[in-house]
Amino acid sequence: PFFGGGKVVWLRDCNFLGEERTASSAAVTETLASLADELKTFAWQNVRLLISAGKVDKRKVFFKTLDKLGDVEIFSAWSAEDRDWAELAEAAARSAARQRNKTVSEDALAELINRVGPNARQLETEVEKLCLFVGEREKIGLSDVQAICSRNKTARAFALGDALGDR
Repeated sequence: PFFGGGKVVWLRDCNFLGEERTASSAAVTETLASLADELKTFAWQNVRLLISAGKVDKRKVFFKTLDKLGDVEIFSAWSAEDRDWAELAEAAARSAARQRNKTVSEDALAELINRVGPNARQLETEVEKLCLFVGEREKIGLSDVQAICSRNKTARAFALGDALGDR
């Protein structure tokens, strides 16, 4: 350790824990089973293991072993495939605005969600920009969103789909 008494081992951006073809190959499965056995007998005093990965298959032995040995935290992002991502995004935007003592009109909120799409980090940034833009004013309106908020790629796809639907 550089400054402290403990060590951290970080397996970063692991792509072998999901459901892809490479993750289910025999060599990967055997190696993960061997690693799981070693982790069970490892002396964990002053050592932390941090594993970050995109998708994780919770049915695999390696995940189950990690879940038993330590604390597994899953940070799921919003996805366009999720049916309720828009409601979650609206609630997050309202909450972020409320924390800054602002309110958002319904049409402004709908436009904001359409522009940002299912991206929680960008949504937080756009709400912060809006709150700074309106200054002392308490209410964020549609014209504010149209003036200051940017569109991301996913939002453009939604706009195209809406335009095709409206014809």
